[in-house]
Amino acid sequence: MAASGPAPVARAVTLPGEPTQTSTLALEKGAAALQSFKPVNRMHAHLCAFHFYAYDMGRQVEAHHYCTHYNEEMRQCAIFDTPDADARLIGIEYIVSERLFKTLPDEEKKFWHSHDYEVMGGILFLPGVPKVAERAALSEVKLNFLFFGSDFLGNSFGADIIFGKIVISMRKIQAKKRGSSKN
Repeated sequence: MAASGPAPVARAVTLPGEPTQTSTLALEKGAAALQSFKPVNRMHAHLCAFHFYAYDMGRQVEAHHYCTHYNEEMRQCAIFDTPDADARLIGIEYIVSERLFKTLPDEEKKFWHSHDYEVMGGILFLPGVPKVAERAALSEVKLNFLFFGSDFLGNSFGADIIFGKIVISMRKIQAKKRGSSKN
């Protein structure tokens, strides 16, 4: 049966602004050779999931999370719109353990959500990682809670819409990209 629903959000091919000049490219090369990128180099994990736009739940985006593991109970993830070299930063997400989540003020807890449904629904995965390793890594993430540092993206999907037509359609698209026929 073919999935229906809106197609994934199209990504603009070009951004507004003047093309990058040769002098800027030379400066970037010099900076890369001379400067430290320690915070960026600490990112060690790539998770992918689908999120919806905060202002329009009918629009979804593939969200590539590049995460730094600060300790066993806290991660910080930079979220990009693709895994490609020209990816754009679209959000920041913090992942904390249930224990740390419980210490947050009640007013702040409403901005957090669990990964449980994303993991169970198969829409949170680690690109390129063998399934057995992926399951082990995601078992850690499943019970953790997240906070979005972005007004642009909304929460990820919960039980009420995880198996809806939109998510199933996006899972099929992602399965094709991963070379898998599973939904």
